[in-house]
Amino acid sequence: MIKTLVISAMLPPYHHGGAEKMGQLFVDELVHRGFNPLVLTHKASRQGSYLFLPVLLGNVCSPKKITQQGRFVKLIYHLLDLFNPILLLELIYWFTTKKVKVIYAHNITYFGFNIMIAARICNIKFVQITHDYYYTCVKSSRFTAGRNCSKNCTSCAIFKAPIKLLSHSVEAVFVSKALQDSITTDVKFRTAQVIYNPKQDANSSDTVHSETNPTFTFGYLGAISENKGIVQFLKRHVDLLESMGVNILIAGSGEGQYYEDFLTLVNSNPAVTYVGQTVPEEFFPKIKFLLVPSVWNEPLATVILEALAYGIPAIANHTGGSSEMIDQGQTGFYFDLFDQSSAQDQLKRIVELSNSDYEALQKNINAKPWPTKASWIESILKI
Repeated sequence: MIKTLVISAMLPPYHHGGAEKMGQLFVDELVHRGFNPLVLTHKASRQGSYLFLPVLLGNVCSPKKITQQGRFVKLIYHLLDLFNPILLLELIYWFTTKKVKVIYAHNITYFGFNIMIAARICNIKFVQITHDYYYTCVKSSRFTAGRNCSKNCTSCAIFKAPIKLLSHSVEAVFVSKALQDSITTDVKFRTAQVIYNPKQDANSSDTVHSETNPTFTFGYLGAISENKGIVQFLKRHVDLLESMGVNILIAGSGEGQYYEDFLTLVNSNPAVTYVGQTVPEEFFPKIKFLLVPSVWNEPLATVILEALAYGIPAIANHTGGSSEMIDQGQTGFYFDLFDQSSAQDQLKRIVELSNSDYEALQKNINAKPWPTKASWIESILKI
């Protein structure tokens, strides 16, 4: 059997982001199919019974902690991301020793461009499942100072220029059309296609019926961070929603000044309940609609897939790939959540939906032909 390597810079429980969840799901599906894959990840993520590549040296710190570092450390980080000679030699050694023939990379931050160089030297097929903007942005987000970047800044253009030298040998998979359009404008790949992440599993009933949740509750599940937009949403709409008898349940974690501002806002609004970190099976049965107020062009919000599994419609800001996951008015809603007047009109109509209209949304969600885990991985393995 061809020896397969899966790369994810981080994996749960070290980090619980959507890309990391998909990386772990990919490995689990390969194991289920008898592939017995090798796994390359940050040393703190090497948990469980996977066959981990024991690479000793990666970057100067993990992707999880780089945002907490000063400018000098960040500069060194990005330079090593481009070329780390010790790491490169390690990778070539392990790729050769383990006879790796194909690589499925979910997130190569921390190992960086060195992965692409080693794969090229060893003549290994390289499939990139692209969950973020790593190929065009040093922060992988194309989001800075509270705004989406309309074009590459000078530092991104300089640090990402070498990527274009090897991207022509990469088979690229994008998790949304919005992400594909953004990246392929600047970077050319051998092949490029969209394969959506699969619908997630629900650990309870597939449908959370409206009568089990008599209180009308909007829910937010995710990071408490500026790009996710929850504070901005609350400042604009919490008074309206409270006046209509809507509660807002928020779960997730954060840090820094944005998180402190969030806590202050929560404590001053009785309609908002914050429960910290939780799991989907405890969260979704308590809400009627999922809020996805991301202000950045989020490639694909995994939380919407989790909501679909529980029969919960989403209300999403019309940014990034979120609108690709929702059939407007049929399985949820997407619009400009930060256009004060039009957004509040839309929110009023949603709150005033009848029980039969809400149940129709749930039926449409359960009937929605979204990729399964099996079809998702089969599509990638055929590349």
